[in-house]
Amino acid sequence: MIRATTPTHTFTFPKDIAPADCDKILITYKQGNKKVLEKTEADLTIGESSVSYTFTQEDTKLFTDREKASVQMRVLLLTGEALASDIMQFSIKPVLNDEVLTNELGT
Repeated sequence: MIRATTPTHTFTFPKDIAPADCDKILITYKQGNKKVLEKTEADLTIGESSVSYTFTQEDTKLFTDREKASVQMRVLLLTGEALASDIMQFSIKPVLNDEVLTNELGT
């Protein structure tokens, strides 16, 4: 992931579970021992077999460049069963200018 950009992370569910089967969805991003971001179902785009989150420029600026980050999704099924994905690591890449870019309308 490159700082000050707006990437989308997509999390695909196993074939036997769908986002509709979940009461709660929690995605946690950490860097080192620091929790950087947490997103819940209210923040996500929910599909039939996946959920995704599109970062803001401000979100990605919260990460320190040249350090690995990790992400994990946890869900609470409607049945009460709690599940967690494997922890996935990814690189944080720098930008030469991390100013938040806006269009003429300020968005």
